[in-house]
Amino acid sequence: MAAMPTLRFALVDVFADTVLTGNPLVVVDGGDGLSNDVLADIAREFNQSETTFVLPGSGSVTRRLRSFTTGRAEVGGAGHNALGAWWWLAHDGQVGPGDHVQQIGADELPLRIERDGDRLLVAMRQGVPVPAEQTVAASTIAPPLALEAGDIGAGRVVSTGTPHLLVPAADRQTVDRAAPHAPALKRVLAEAGAEGCYLYATDGPEPYARFFNPTVGLWEDPATGTAAGPLAWWLVDTGALAGPGVEIEQGHALGRPSRLRLRVDGTAVTLSGSAVLAAEGRIHVPAP
Repeated sequence: MAAMPTLRFALVDVFADTVLTGNPLVVVDGGDGLSNDVLADIAREFNQSETTFVLPGSGSVTRRLRSFTTGRAEVGGAGHNALGAWWWLAHDGQVGPGDHVQQIGADELPLRIERDGDRLLVAMRQGVPVPAEQTVAASTIAPPLALEAGDIGAGRVVSTGTPHLLVPAADRQTVDRAAPHAPALKRVLAEAGAEGCYLYATDGPEPYARFFNPTVGLWEDPATGTAAGPLAWWLVDTGALAGPGVEIEQGHALGRPSRLRLRVDGTAVTLSGSAVLAAEGRIHVPAP
């Protein structure tokens, strides 16, 4: 029997300085030529929130990325799925410090890799922020989160590549008390035209958030760059934070505390961070 093809993979903890913190991501080196079903099956096999396949670029694009959730849904946006992949590419010696361009879906986005001593830092530009005109009433959002309407404010969908519903809570304790009912929350998100729900509070030194995304089969995510970018922009744009630097705390409810660093300059939103290597190996895949 012929040997099955294999692909290299790495498990990296993104937005983390030590292993077993931050948001875990599987990075697969290759996958070009495999069907969407096989890519989705590989992501399901790893059973992490997201698995990113690093594919060759062309023209000005250094690499093309495709990310799938454990629920087999392909997702876009430049969040931990992309930042962790670029950190691993630099860690593996495939790309060096400097300026690069990544393609995620139809978007081509610039990024920069820098070395700070022994650490590799990745700074990625997200898409231009797009806020929805309409808000979603607190009375609509609260029941699926197991909260009272008075606990939260009206939500608004904002996208910097992926639309998410941003929901302000009274305080950190309210964020921690949320206990979402997935089917009900999924209906609210569908009606709002959003992929996930970012529940946040601004009563502490930094915004404090939790992210729920039943739309693509994710229950709760410990660090969500595609939601942190829209939130950072919205808070700076509305004057709730001075900017341009914004740090967001996330992941405490999952025991994986994470800190997401962003910079907002007008409509330019940049997500920055690092990662650590947790594991690596090879996975056998069906022949293309």
